[in-house]
Amino acid sequence: MIKVGVIGAGFIGKQHIEALGRISGVKIVAITDNNLSNLEVLQQNGVCERIYTDFNEMLDKEELDAIHNCTPTNVHFAVNKKAIQKNLHIYSEKPLVKELDEAKELIEMLDGKKLITGVNFNYRTNLLVQEMHEVVKSEAFGRPLFVQGEYLQDWLMFDTDYDWRMDTTIGGASRALADIGSHCFDIMEYVISKKITSVNAKLFKVHEKRKRYEGVGTFSQVSSADEEYTELIVQNEDGGVIQVEFEGGLIGSFVISQVSAGKKNGLKINISGEKEALEWKQEQSDRLWIGHRDKGNEEVFADAKYVSQGAKKFATLPNGHPVGWHDALTNGIRAFYEAIENKDYDGPKPFATFADGYHIMKVVAACLESDKKKVWIDIQ
Repeated sequence: MIKVGVIGAGFIGKQHIEALGRISGVKIVAITDNNLSNLEVLQQNGVCERIYTDFNEMLDKEELDAIHNCTPTNVHFAVNKKAIQKNLHIYSEKPLVKELDEAKELIEMLDGKKLITGVNFNYRTNLLVQEMHEVVKSEAFGRPLFVQGEYLQDWLMFDTDYDWRMDTTIGGASRALADIGSHCFDIMEYVISKKITSVNAKLFKVHEKRKRYEGVGTFSQVSSADEEYTELIVQNEDGGVIQVEFEGGLIGSFVISQVSAGKKNGLKINISGEKEALEWKQEQSDRLWIGHRDKGNEEVFADAKYVSQGAKKFATLPNGHPVGWHDALTNGIRAFYEAIENKDYDGPKPFATFADGYHIMKVVAACLESDKKKVWIDIQ
């Protein structure tokens, strides 16, 4: 039995906890959060044996095999660093950490250690994203010619919408790109098996100032304009348009926005190949569109019968039982624990590793630099 500690039990932490409950051979023994009443409810419901309000205390007292880091971005480094020092496997929320130099330090600390690391870019372990990864490698698809991606949301459209990621001391210099653009970059790199090597970005910010209302959380709206608020200056972006070049010279583009009315979680990627094209939408994540020039287009549904051999292990439900966001999250976490069980330290992984997370941070940082300097920036 693999003993697990979860650090952070807010919105995303609860999703990790639920996913862990679906995976055999794994047991949550302790959870840390700064909300004691929240922890007590989890303990009373039998989710874990012990609760803590200080992650250092939990890591010092518990005999763990792995942790899930579900804290705000500014806490990621301290948690991940201590877990590495304790020789624990780590599944961390993205971004990996707040600053590039912190990511570099973690990568250096991992050198020579037999540890499995994961960063929660969960969309790549959706069954049909895995199928795209397999199809793009096939002769039937041919050479990729051009790629496009978009991630559009509307939950930060109004100046009364606020989230902790707008505070750069907590969320970092980037918001929309670090939060959702990073998913676009990661999923595209994974599907085509090529890294982004340079970027040209133009970012935008809709509201220079926003109103922060007490008690309004992520994806929530203010119930009354009469409530008291604090007006704050916004320092990071609401979205942007990014041109990219990949290894081998392949080019593509991404559109990112958290202020697009009616778009709730509109992640979409399209890969145009020599012989056919592929398109996948996260909000219809149980189907994959295949485009043809000389015959009718196809739509493949999420079922083991319809996908390549390499993707079949990610098929958890039969056709007609739609798979979605949580299935992809669980697939990635399950693959993480399979790697731990198999001691697969060096082989390729279907989930993102700390090295992948570090690279995506470099891409986001290059986008910020490109926007500021108004030039193409190479990824170092």
